[in-house]
Amino acid sequence: MTRARVTAVAVASLGAMGMLATACDTGGPSGGGAGAPLDAGGFVFDFGSGPDDAGELDAAVPPPPLPDPAACAATCETLSACAAADAPDGLCDAIDAREREAFAGLCAQVCGAAPGFPEAFAGVGDCPAQLERMRAVSSTLAYACVPSPPPETPACAVFADRTAACTGEACDDVVPVQAGLAYWLRLSCDQSVAAGQLAVDDLARLPGEQTPCDDPVAQSIVGGLVGDATRQGTLTHLCTFGPALDEGTCAAACEHLRPCLPARNPLRVESYCRFVCALDDSLRDPLTCAAAAPECAPLSTCFGG
Repeated sequence: MTRARVTAVAVASLGAMGMLATACDTGGPSGGGAGAPLDAGGFVFDFGSGPDDAGELDAAVPPPPLPDPAACAATCETLSACAAADAPDGLCDAIDAREREAFAGLCAQVCGAAPGFPEAFAGVGDCPAQLERMRAVSSTLAYACVPSPPPETPACAVFADRTAACTGEACDDVVPVQAGLAYWLRLSCDQSVAAGQLAVDDLARLPGEQTPCDDPVAQSIVGGLVGDATRQGTLTHLCTFGPALDEGTCAAACEHLRPCLPARNPLRVESYCRFVCALDDSLRDPLTCAAAAPECAPLSTCFGG
């Protein structure tokens, strides 16, 4: 890995609107379970070291045929059974018997859009080998296997804090939400390590505690985050036009949302919630509504529930 890049889903596909609308538990703090795996894959810094679910195709060459649904069903039945098994630890800890059916459905979606997906597992033996192959073939399924919160990797926290600090130097509007940016970068890094999408060697190349902000790798990461008029990054809108909502509205919205979200939803972390609030202009109306709706039941109407 020579440089990290930022995922193209950045702001437009934060997953935040869907995450808020579907995860808001109007029954209060006692209801709801763990957040869906989209917490991992819906809005994650892309370190550029893992597989894409669909490779780039040559426009001049006819695309290969999509897999037969029956072949996808058979492949995904095997994968979901392996994912839901108690062992092997570390390869799919987020999935158990209760999540098996949902995982199989996600797998079928991935398979149906990925030519050669069933064939990639032909001749692969036991469950560990099946899941290792799956992590190499599909980042979507690899991230779905990561528990929330993911296991912590100390180097990820160091990378996140240093990168957030350097980004704050490059963009003044980041400073008020710098802690939330650091949380997102650390969470993304922990998730990517747990999903097998970020190798130890790649992790060692990321900025560390003593890395100067003018280091080429640090500059590349910060530049990708901030972007510019011709190259949109996760923070481009924030750094160009300022926060989507003022700090007071974000603080109130996040305070009201916290008890209404499942216990392991990352938006319960105040710094991260305020970061998302400042970042995503598409959430202006629902979060303004949430700021004025202190009870969980009215909050559902803020997100179309």
